[in-house]
Amino acid sequence: MQIITRMQAAKDGLNKYNTGKPCRHGHHSPRYVLNGTCVQCALESANKHRNEFSEALRAAQGAA
Repeated sequence: MQIITRMQAAKDGLNKYNTGKPCRHGHHSPRYVLNGTCVQCALESANKHRNEFSEALRAAQGAA
């Protein structure tokens, strides 16, 4: 993916852009134009919350 600014990506109607710099967690992945979040960080966060929800759901179903 080519290096492009967030503003230019928004003007071009893109969903993601690449700064060429790592995020605060060291990922070298594209970022979302909407909020500037690193795609890899968003994926890891979603997986973490999905696992926590699944565990809570299993615990609640087991207690019922």
